[in-house]
Amino acid sequence: MVSLRDRISKAPGRISTKIVSSLLVLALVFLALAVYSVEAGQRSLEEAIGVQSVDMSRHFALSVDRGIYSKLHEMIIISMGNNMRNFLTASNAEFDAMVDPEIYIDQQEEDWVSVPEDGLSAFMDDMLYNNLSFDLKNRLDEHYIREHAIDVYGEVQVSNRYGALVAMTTKSEDYRQSDEAWWQDTVDEGKLVGEVEVDPSTGAYSIPISIAVFDSNDTFIGVRGAHVGATEVVMEAQFETRVYETTEVDIMTPDLRLVYSTHAFTTYEDMSSVVYVQQIEGESGYFISEEGGRERLYSYSVSPGYIEYEGSSWIFLMSHDTAEVLEPVTVLRSEILAMSVMLLLVFFAVGLMLSANVTQPIQTLKRATERMAAGHLDERLSIKSKDELGDLAQAFNVMASDLDGLYADLEAKVRERTKELEAANDKLTILGSITRHDALNQLTVLRGWLSMLETDWSDANVRKYFEKMKQSADVLEAQLKFTAMYEKIGLTRPQWIDAKMAVDTNMPGLELKGAKVVNKLQGLEVLADPMFPRVLRNLAENAVKHGERTKTVTFSYEERPEGLVILVEDDGVGVPAEMKSLIFERVMNKKTGRAGFGLYLSRAILAMTDIVIREAGEPDAGARFEIVVPKADYRLAKGKASKAAA
Repeated sequence: MVSLRDRISKAPGRISTKIVSSLLVLALVFLALAVYSVEAGQRSLEEAIGVQSVDMSRHFALSVDRGIYSKLHEMIIISMGNNMRNFLTASNAEFDAMVDPEIYIDQQEEDWVSVPEDGLSAFMDDMLYNNLSFDLKNRLDEHYIREHAIDVYGEVQVSNRYGALVAMTTKSEDYRQSDEAWWQDTVDEGKLVGEVEVDPSTGAYSIPISIAVFDSNDTFIGVRGAHVGATEVVMEAQFETRVYETTEVDIMTPDLRLVYSTHAFTTYEDMSSVVYVQQIEGESGYFISEEGGRERLYSYSVSPGYIEYEGSSWIFLMSHDTAEVLEPVTVLRSEILAMSVMLLLVFFAVGLMLSANVTQPIQTLKRATERMAAGHLDERLSIKSKDELGDLAQAFNVMASDLDGLYADLEAKVRERTKELEAANDKLTILGSITRHDALNQLTVLRGWLSMLETDWSDANVRKYFEKMKQSADVLEAQLKFTAMYEKIGLTRPQWIDAKMAVDTNMPGLELKGAKVVNKLQGLEVLADPMFPRVLRNLAENAVKHGERTKTVTFSYEERPEGLVILVEDDGVGVPAEMKSLIFERVMNKKTGRAGFGLYLSRAILAMTDIVIREAGEPDAGARFEIVVPKADYRLAKGKASKAAA
């Protein structure tokens, strides 16, 4: 039962606290609404900037794809010129006149690759400076350098329909081109834009572009190929990437190799291990990630292609420092927080001033009530104000006088009734003891007469009835002993009991039938009924008596979230599944014909201090009794670790 004193101590806070708290709550509500508005605005701004940044990434990718398409289109236009058509037609006619053009190509290829990497043969020199090669250099390389200051083309070459090289702007690695996959794909498809690769002639990251060349009669006459510089194509797109001061751009291949970057990364570097690159999913999107200890807003888009060009599948990634992007929201949030703090301080000061005059008399009343709750019924108030508080003080004094008188009368009646109950209880105890003593004596006499009569009767049926009468006598004896034991439960206060000593001191005299008792309860004390050791003895006795093959009975413990669990385990036959629900009840044992009170009594003893017992063993694998002690009702020796912790 909760005392009046406890009720007062656990009552809601002072009125002054309520006044101040109410004002502070209003200020906090305002603060919460302001913060929510700022956060909502920030999320909206982030989303808007994210979508805008994705559009910029997509536009940048489109500009680059448009540039690649323009190179492909330029090649097609140039291939339709008379100079290239005439040159290839003449070369094909020369090869057609050969007995075996393939033998010639093989011989030239062998001579070609035998030339040192930094050298030129006379054949190579003539090819670099023939009419068609000069025209390619003038119309492509020099045009882009002169007009755009960008060397876009790394290598340009032309081969005839036999795959033999006929013109080039830089030294090519091979003379024969027809054995290359790109050359064959170009013949099959008519045009080809390959994946980004390292140009073997320049060592730069480039895009291979090639087209099939046809004469005026649409007859295939050769292939024109070129390597377009990847970085140069990006630069030619002339896209403004510095949207903010902190804007950075990364362009990567589908396998996450770097093509172009404003970061300090190395070209061709594998970006797959970079944290923000790992967050790219799908063809476009945006996200916020941390880089160098600062949050950044990332947006990305995959190359969309342009007209007939399907796209390079490059990934265009743009990022901006969120501190710069969200600066307006950050400033606004700081201003609102500062204003809110000032508002909280003002409301707190006003609340203190309002509560000072209101709560002082109430504090006096509260202290007087607490003293009364502590038993000082002579407490009186001296509040003389002519308001509701004065009326309350007067009512308090009247109540205190009435309680003082009532308490004195109640104490007298309690003392008188207690004496009557103690006298009646003593009489019942004496009567119970005498009755049990006489009944047990008469049971002993009854067993003697039954044994004498049993020897005089040879009839099996009659002897069976004698046996049943002796069993009944055993049941009566067990019940009488049970009442004597049960009568003692709860008569004395719970006490701290050394669990190990409780086992050690109660095992002597117990018939163990050769079983070994292992005691691991060192350092454990339990707040329980003084009959707690009887429980432990009973569990050991049951383990030996009913376990049939029990060789070891083990006492141990472990700490769990629910409290400390004392484990009593044996290696006997265990408790049958059908008996688990009955073992703690006052039931008749069908096997022995006796009433079982041991576990029922054990549960009753433990329940006096809210300790729970249960059986958790597996049938045929030994009994396992778990005694669950509440956290406040056990203590371990200093430095003793629990089994669970160990």
